[in-house]
Amino acid sequence: RERIVDEILSRMATSFKPEVGGQLRAVIRWRILDTDQPEITFEMDIADRACRLTKGVAEPEPRLVLTMSTADFARLASGNATGTALFMTGRLKAAGDLGLAVGLASYFDIPVASHAL
Repeated sequence: RERIVDEILSRMATSFKPEVGGQLRAVIRWRILDTDQPEITFEMDIADRACRLTKGVAEPEPRLVLTMSTADFARLASGNATGTALFMTGRLKAAGDLGLAVGLASYFDIPVASHAL
């Protein structure tokens, strides 16, 4: 579980699109919660056209906090689910700047899931 999250984190850092992030300055806290498992928390600091990820909590008041399971985090990061769909079904909780949450995916080069017909 932690290996999966670590791998996704390393890919998130390299998939950030600085040309889209532009002047954005925000700290986003991600909380990965699964039943009977310790919480995994990391923060995404977007500033100066860069995205830095750190494990744990550093910022006392992030602009946005996103909470979901490991499985949903993997689906979101792989393009197999959208944040909107996860939020509407209660699988993603968002607190803080919901406008930032809505546009967050546009800052990353997220794979497009292909579905066989």
